[in-house]
Amino acid sequence: MMMDNLDPFSQLQPRTLPDILTVGQLNQLVKRSLEQNFDKVVVTGEIANFSRPTSGHIYFTLKDASGELRCVLFRMRQLSDYMHLLKDGIAVELTGQITLYAQRGQYQMIVSSLRLAGEGLLKQQFLALKKRLEADGLFDPTIKKTLPVYPKVIGVISSPSAAGLGDFLTILQKRYPICEVRLFVSPVQGEYASDQLIRALQLAEADTAIDVIVFCRGGGSLEDMWCFNNEALAQAIHRCAKPLMSAIGHERDVTICDLCADVRAATPTNAAMLIAPDSHEITQYLDQNMSRLFVSMRHLHQTKLLAFNHVHARICHPRIRIQQGLVDLSRNTRQLLGAMLRTHQHAQARCRMVIDKCTPSILNNHFQRAHKQFDGTYRRLIDVMRHIMVQHRHQVHHLCGQISAFNPYHVLRRGYGMTKYQQHVISSVRQVAQGAQIEIILSDGVLSAVVRDIHTDSGQQ
Repeated sequence: MMMDNLDPFSQLQPRTLPDILTVGQLNQLVKRSLEQNFDKVVVTGEIANFSRPTSGHIYFTLKDASGELRCVLFRMRQLSDYMHLLKDGIAVELTGQITLYAQRGQYQMIVSSLRLAGEGLLKQQFLALKKRLEADGLFDPTIKKTLPVYPKVIGVISSPSAAGLGDFLTILQKRYPICEVRLFVSPVQGEYASDQLIRALQLAEADTAIDVIVFCRGGGSLEDMWCFNNEALAQAIHRCAKPLMSAIGHERDVTICDLCADVRAATPTNAAMLIAPDSHEITQYLDQNMSRLFVSMRHLHQTKLLAFNHVHARICHPRIRIQQGLVDLSRNTRQLLGAMLRTHQHAQARCRMVIDKCTPSILNNHFQRAHKQFDGTYRRLIDVMRHIMVQHRHQVHHLCGQISAFNPYHVLRRGYGMTKYQQHVISSVRQVAQGAQIEIILSDGVLSAVVRDIHTDSGQQ
């Protein structure tokens, strides 16, 4: 407070005052004197008894360790960006006029402007930095990275003495004990903490095994956590290629680090629950899926087995197919011969009828024509029968070739052998042991042998 005269009341000359003053007169004299001598003063203190009635004006007491001052901020003067931050306990710097509320004789300050002081100043700086970084796109939700569902290694940036670190590690160990935690030590408050946090973040990001990074510390005052409101740290978080979670303070403690991080946890305990799944839930999930998989596989096996049996029942052995072909050929031959015989008999009957009706000359003519017709029909039938026989002969040869292809002894002629042990064909080295006597059947004879060594494809003996 700047004043040319430290005793403004010295200007009041007692001789100018009436001998007797009323209360109202005295209050008016004091009011004019205060307003003339304290027209514009700047004073700092802490807000108490904050009140905002329906009139819209703000009333509060400004106090410090040695005194109190009643203040009023009229609605028309409430132009500051920090009106919503005003409450009891906030340190402010007020500019205004000292006056007297004459009706009550109450000394007060009419506030014309204000700004935050102390922690309030930090909040002012926080809001300015937040506004600038938000304009630069550092808080854009579209660039946030997704946390891994099953992290193998978690990098934690914190101080070993941080209040929230123990809670985080305890919950993480209970929920997801298979996860590895790598601690990157850094102070989490203090003047130089921001630089150490940036260095720890760089080390954690360079560790290729780490899947996700966590900033972790307990709650505290705005000053305690001010290192997490650093612009250089915000830019480092923005550039970080790994998913990053902020678990700083309590839910009400919002920092620039929280806003830049891919995920913000309300508390370190909440961070442990967000960053890793519950191993018990995973076990239950796997058990349920294994049960469903077993039921599905059993159903699929039964379905495929029924389909196989159905197809297998429709597939005949080649020998049976040949036998069936021969039966069909015999039946068709008999039918053809029967048809030829019936045709011949029918022709003979017609000839007899003609002979009975005709003279020898006519009969002779008809007989010759009938004989020619019969010969032609007979030759055509013979040709058809030969063609059918040729087709069936080809089919028989084809089926015989298929049977021959399935004959294992034909395969032996190409250099293969068939091995038997105790009259049983063996297909694996696991069916015999060392010292066993075996028979090797070749295309032209049988070899007797004794097993000396056994080697599998994997190289085991």
